[in-house]
Amino acid sequence: MLGTVGDRIVELAACWALVLIVTGLYLWWPRGRGGLGGILYPRLGARGRLFWRDLHAVIGVWSVAFIAFLLLTGLPWAGIQGDLLNRGTAALGIGYPASNRTHNAPASVPMKTALGEAPWTMELAPMPTSTAASEHAGHAGHEMTMAVRDDAAVAGIDRIATSVTRDHHVAGAYRLFLPSGPTGVYTAYTYPDHPQGQRTLYFDRWTGGLIREVG
Repeated sequence: MLGTVGDRIVELAACWALVLIVTGLYLWWPRGRGGLGGILYPRLGARGRLFWRDLHAVIGVWSVAFIAFLLLTGLPWAGIQGDLLNRGTAALGIGYPASNRTHNAPASVPMKTALGEAPWTMELAPMPTSTAASEHAGHAGHEMTMAVRDDAAVAGIDRIATSVTRDHHVAGAYRLFLPSGPTGVYTAYTYPDHPQGQRTLYFDRWTGGLIREVG
């Protein structure tokens, strides 16, 4: 609701919560006592105040573990931490499928740079390229004239849109970007409610054929 400012506030609060968890556990953790009774489970033989103390401590420890899990799995989706993680996995070559990492990399432009926007998980993914325009020099003169006059319509936006829904069974809303330049590609991606359902498709601007699908 608060946009980037709200995202940064929530991310800062999550980071401080992790600091409080780590330092709190360090200061509280019992020293010089054998066993994990009263830490990970209540001591069964305890009575009175000792039992309630154990119950309080054990519930607190397991609650902290659950809260830390939520924080650590949520931070990768935040603005700053997410961007750092995205760049790190991209640099290590582990953030995207093997076909995505090797296709024209590292010369390719990242998807977000090329399109101006992209799904979070695909922002740094290298863009594929269409067949070079020079390879189509044997086409009829009328076709080449049309290509020079209207590059974005070479493959035909209607044909790509039909292919997305009919041939590749994309249901629901999706975004379709026109190619830029002679080696640009048509890019279509969905934006479902859950990230695991996200799909990105790249089509050759000259032939209209699918170059690659991710998701």
